[in-house]
Amino acid sequence: MLPLHGNELELLKLIEASGAVMALGVSRVGPLRPLLMLRNLAMRAFGTRFVGGFGPDVPDGVAPLDMLMASPTLHPLPQLPERPVLQIADGVSLQGPIALPERELLGKALEISRALKPTVSSRIVTTLVGGDLAALASGPGVAMLSGLELLPLGLFNLGDLQACIEGGRSVHLVLPGAMEPALAHSRLAEHPALASLVFVHRAAEARSLPAIDRPDVAIVDIEAHSASDISVSKR
Repeated sequence: MLPLHGNELELLKLIEASGAVMALGVSRVGPLRPLLMLRNLAMRAFGTRFVGGFGPDVPDGVAPLDMLMASPTLHPLPQLPERPVLQIADGVSLQGPIALPERELLGKALEISRALKPTVSSRIVTTLVGGDLAALASGPGVAMLSGLELLPLGLFNLGDLQACIEGGRSVHLVLPGAMEPALAHSRLAEHPALASLVFVHRAAEARSLPAIDRPDVAIVDIEAHSASDISVSKR
């Protein structure tokens, strides 16, 4: 954008400093005719073949750009396509796919995130394979909302889990509810890096003891009732 009141020497310095290779303008701005000035500048800077203008009064030596358009009228903005729904499996029967709006997924992830209160220096380690609402909301969903690093393990053993927890960063660990007794029996249950624990329980799963007992760690239980119905509670 060139100031119309500047003299040619100042405008040439601006063009050289910006590294411009062409100039565009309109035919009239009130009583001013910017394209005449641009044409004179172009002859000294980079040649008139690199000057184009819009409007009904384009001077000789300037390319009339309106003629290159199919229509000089304004073009309407394109309609925004609807965001596709997510396809998930039923967390209980594992049947699917079932359509789930993105809003519902992020709403549940926000509910989980509020219970965990993750900090920016922490990371999320999930052992759930994302395919149902509980797995997606507790892992990828919370990571999207909080901006935390997400480390999915999928199939794992306690040795792999310990390697992921080491490193000095706080960890929000997501596990199937059935794994709580095994974690309670292991030394990992007392690891200082654990900031929170999320246990996802499926319908008809029997709760067995022992349970984790750490007052310094936020523990959240997610109950998967159906494909689109999960409840979040903090112990």
